[in-house]
Amino acid sequence: MPASMPIPRAEALPLPAPVWLLESLLVLTFFLHVLPMAAVLGGSVLTLVSDLLGRRRPAYRELADRLAGLLPVAMPATITLGVAPLLFIQLLYGNLFYPATVLMGWPWLSTLGLLILAYYGMYVAALAGRRLRQARTWILLGVSLLVGVVAMVFSRGYAFMLQPERWMAVYSADPRGLGLPAAGAEGAPRFLHALLAAFALAGGYLAAYAAWAGRPGDVPAHAGAGRKLGLAVLVMSLGGQAVVAPWYWRTLPEVARAAIGALPGGTVLLAAGPVLALLGLVLLALAVPGRPQARLAGLLGALVLALAAAPPAILREVARRAQAVQYLPPEGWQVAAQWGLMAVFAAFLVLALGTVVWMVLPYAREREGVIPPEPEPSPGD
Repeated sequence: MPASMPIPRAEALPLPAPVWLLESLLVLTFFLHVLPMAAVLGGSVLTLVSDLLGRRRPAYRELADRLAGLLPVAMPATITLGVAPLLFIQLLYGNLFYPATVLMGWPWLSTLGLLILAYYGMYVAALAGRRLRQARTWILLGVSLLVGVVAMVFSRGYAFMLQPERWMAVYSADPRGLGLPAAGAEGAPRFLHALLAAFALAGGYLAAYAAWAGRPGDVPAHAGAGRKLGLAVLVMSLGGQAVVAPWYWRTLPEVARAAIGALPGGTVLLAAGPVLALLGLVLLALAVPGRPQARLAGLLGALVLALAAAPPAILREVARRAQAVQYLPPEGWQVAAQWGLMAVFAAFLVLALGTVVWMVLPYAREREGVIPPEPEPSPGD
């Protein structure tokens, strides 16, 4: 650890479990968090686009009603599943995480308020529905911008914590912590990489939902609209990743690229994400609403596409550890295993996942799977 950098010492208390286990749990819980997060970040934009298209096309208006009803469900799942990876980051990299987030204090703390505002907006858009008329479009736009800003702040914070050589300059320029630190070369591709991944997953979810919305001989118009929009967003997002991913790779510090290259199976992991995403796209393209086995193809396509997020989650932690280890004390992490505590965590993790599934099942049992849309307002309203 360079002596000239203002990096606090690592946590005085030893870690409650081996580092490999904590890192594995960090990757697992982050992966679980990404799945509903994509439905919020990408789904809010898809709902906005559907609402705009619905001004002239009734099928998209119906689709917007249904997607708006899903957003208030996806948001609490995202927040609930986001707590554990944040805690593991603090546990493993607290001496880097805390100073970085203090230096960007106000933007970091503002994410709580922004999420609350976005959550209220989601409920208004879902429950008031068409009674809002064109005002719903503006509410959905606000929700999309709010969750986008939160995603950008988190992306910037996790990158900034691995750049302690910049901390003194940032503090000297703004000791009050009112602004976001400059993104640096890695900032833009890092955020775009995550954003496109969220859009790809959201598009896949929508295509899978469309497959489940139709039955043989009974395909509602909004199912066809959802399939077109979902597949279009998925294809465009994967195409964008073909450009952004190599850009992001080139901006990673050499130590991070070297760690990934030295990782057994690192090349396989780099290729696994795109391969799984393309396989998911093929399955979802085959899931034509109303055709036999469309629901099965849609379900498999969504699962495969979701699994495509696992290899990047693993590589993300490999790169982060390679960058962070140079700033840790020479003796590294101290461990005093507390297996009882870890067993309690595992039990509550399973309980939390079961709770999320229990909340989602009522929607899955319903054919439409969402809050019923509001009736069309009469001209006299």
